[in-house]
Amino acid sequence: MTRLAWATIAVLSASASALAFGAGASRAAPIADDEYAPPSWPATYKSHGPAVLFDEAHHNFHTAEAGYMPFVRLITHDGYTVRVNKAPIDADALRGARIFVAVNAFGMAEADAQELSQLAAPAFAPVECAAMERWVTEGGSLLLVADHYPASGGSAALAAVFGVEMQNGWVSDSTTHTREADGEVFSRANGLLRGSVITNGRNSSERVSTIATYTGQVLRADPKTALFVLGPNAVEESAPDRKSTRSVAGAAQGVAFRHGRGRVVILGEAAMLTSQRSGVAPEGVRWGGLAHPELDNARFTLNVMHWLSGVLN
Repeated sequence: MTRLAWATIAVLSASASALAFGAGASRAAPIADDEYAPPSWPATYKSHGPAVLFDEAHHNFHTAEAGYMPFVRLITHDGYTVRVNKAPIDADALRGARIFVAVNAFGMAEADAQELSQLAAPAFAPVECAAMERWVTEGGSLLLVADHYPASGGSAALAAVFGVEMQNGWVSDSTTHTREADGEVFSRANGLLRGSVITNGRNSSERVSTIATYTGQVLRADPKTALFVLGPNAVEESAPDRKSTRSVAGAAQGVAFRHGRGRVVILGEAAMLTSQRSGVAPEGVRWGGLAHPELDNARFTLNVMHWLSGVLN
C-alpha cells in the first residue's frame, strides 16, 4: 500500500481522531491512477478469458475501481474477465470463477483511532475460510494480498488455512530501499528474487529481473514456496505501537504453492500490483510498481495470474 495512506493511519492511531475508510477519509487515501495504460504486450487470452472474481465484500481498502483499477486494467488487457464479488464466500459466490482475488480486507469499515486494532479483526468468517479452502482444493486459485498492520489481521485467518502465517507489523530495509524505485527492491542481482516458474515466465521476454514492494508485512511459510525474500538487514516494527523491532532477514513477502488441485499466491504488500496517485497535496504523485518503467512489477503481476490460471506450469 502507499506510504501516504498508511502514514495517515499511523498518525491517527496516535491521536483521538476518528479513522474511517469512507467518504470522510477519502481525501487522505490513495486513488486509482486513472492514467495508467497497460504495456502493449499481446493478450494471452483473445476472448472469454478465465473469470476473475475480485472481492469487495470484506470492507476491502482496495477495490476494482479505487486503488486496484490499474491491476484490473492490466489483467483485462491480457484477456481475463473480471467481475466484482459483493457476497460472503460460499459455493454459490465462487461458482464459475477461476481465480479469486482479495486485497486488504478488513474486519470492519471503520474504527476509533484509539481502537485501531478493531480494523485488524478477521475479515473472513470461519465458514468462509472453509469454503475457500474446499474450492481451492477442488481446483480453484486464490490471490490473497494483505499489507502491513492493520490489514494483515484481516486476512490472517484465511492465510492460515493454507499454512501461511501473517505477521502483524511493518517491514523496512534501508539497504534494499532505493530512491529510484521508492521502495524495497528484490532482484536476481541482489539475490532476493527467487527463480521460479512465476519469475521465469514462459520465455525470456517474460523473465522477471527486478520488482519492488512498499513496506508491507512478513509471511511465515515453507521456505520452498518463497517468490522473494527480505534482505539481511530487514526489520519488522511491532504493531500497534511500532516501539520495538526485530530482524526478519530471509523471511518471505511473497509465496506461491499448490493446494490440492488448486493454486495459491499470497503477497504481503499491496502497492506492488497497482499504480496509484496521492489523494492529498501534492496531487498527481504516482505510487506503486505497475507504472514504474524500470521495474518488472507489471510482468510479475501477469506471471502470477498466468500461473494461477494454468498458463504457467
